[in-house]
Amino acid sequence: MPKFELKDFCSIIQEYKVTLAYIVPPIVLQLSKNPIVDNYDLSSLRMASSGAAPLTKELVEQFYARLKVPVKQGYGMSEASPTTHVQTWDTWQTTIGAVGMLLPNQIAKYINEKEEEVPAGETGELWIKGPNIFQGYLNNPEGTKSSLTEDGYYKTGDVGFQDKDGNFYVSLPTNLKTMAHMLIVLTDYGQSEGIDQILRLPSSTRRARRRPPLPPTHRRRLRYRHLQQRAHDRATTRLRRRHSRHRGERCNGEGD
Repeated sequence: MPKFELKDFCSIIQEYKVTLAYIVPPIVLQLSKNPIVDNYDLSSLRMASSGAAPLTKELVEQFYARLKVPVKQGYGMSEASPTTHVQTWDTWQTTIGAVGMLLPNQIAKYINEKEEEVPAGETGELWIKGPNIFQGYLNNPEGTKSSLTEDGYYKTGDVGFQDKDGNFYVSLPTNLKTMAHMLIVLTDYGQSEGIDQILRLPSSTRRARRRPPLPPTHRRRLRYRHLQQRAHDRATTRLRRRHSRHRGERCNGEGD
């Protein structure tokens, strides 16, 4: 498809009997909420894998309730070629919110502000090492030096924790941007329930993203994320007002 269109996406699944779909949260959202989906036979779909941003527990459950298709999550980045973590299919429903287990031939650890490894359950910055990690940024020695340690760990800049069973939880930097996009999609389709659900997310998202102070080399990255947060907050405020007006107009119309 030249660009994503829900009806085309569903039509392709129906025509070619697609069994596995690699998707992102806004698509999970549309498949869970949009009435267009009822016009297509998606029974060939056996599983879905989502990336780019975290899925909420509610959205995973709504997706499964409607399509009877499990959806798991993963994590990665270009610097890691690209996937580093994936949920297993037998744990997709018991570890919702996790990005899964570390893939083979890698080492990962969470680091505090003193650059010391923290135990399971404690929050820190995720560092990853392995043969899949890149050698550095082209023509950017400063960026390379600030991102790679002398012993080969890549500092992802993402914060999270590991549980006692080895499942990794990560707060992704694209989360806020994706949630804003999901709000726009829901507003366009008039999905009041879904909008209300997502408008409740930012405060809990910010709580999950609390992090220890990072080394000075990450200040530019943090500044970018701060600007991203401010842009998201402004967009959320506008969408909240638009949604309130929409609901008020609809109620007035029903009263007439």
